[in-house]
Amino acid sequence: MSQQKRSTPSGDRTVPAMMSVDDVARELGCSPKHIRRMADVGKIPPFVKLGRLSRMPSEVFAEWLRNGCQPVRKASRSRRQ
Repeated sequence: MSQQKRSTPSGDRTVPAMMSVDDVARELGCSPKHIRRMADVGKIPPFVKLGRLSRMPSEVFAEWLRNGCQPVRKASRSRRQ
């Protein structure tokens, strides 16, 4: 399968048109586990499931960065303790 490459907003490196959890983690400088946690609570755009794979369109990621990395869901009420 060929991968289409696009340039990132932060430089002249290229990223695939559909970014994996590892790709997003590499771009943000954190661990894939942290990215999954952020997606679970709505702090980053959701990943699209392609079979068993989770991918994020690079355009969605780039737009989220341009908009200042705003949470995509409002914070929910705190859980009962």
